[in-house]
Amino acid sequence: MSGIGVVTRTDLILEMARNCETTQREAKTILEIVFDGMVRALRRGESVELRRFGVFYTRKRRPRTGRNPLTGAQVKVPERRIPFFKPSKELKAMLLQLPKPAIGPTGGGTAGRSKCQEGTNAPGPRTATNLLRTSVANVER
Repeated sequence: MSGIGVVTRTDLILEMARNCETTQREAKTILEIVFDGMVRALRRGESVELRRFGVFYTRKRRPRTGRNPLTGAQVKVPERRIPFFKPSKELKAMLLQLPKPAIGPTGGGTAGRSKCQEGTNAPGPRTATNLLRTSVANVER
């Protein structure tokens, strides 16, 4: 990861390509498919739940009267749908460095390894949460 406090799309692509032993082009395609699917769901008014990471959803903002900051004139602001993110309890605990809640029956062992981890010593499945942990650990170094 970049190590400057911001994880970019390129950083995620490089991390995916390295951990899944695939090309950057394939990793980019996969990431774009995932992001496009999330955006389409949000446009339909659906929420996107990523277990152990959080929920993306939209809220409606009522129409209102605002002000133009340059002229001070009143402006009608139409109704809008605004995206929101609600982090999971596990993500909050990890960011606050609190004790991590129980994960479930696998307990983070070798069960549930993804195909891209076969033959590696990586702990548990490569989830978005694990990618985030890796990026936070790299930033803290």
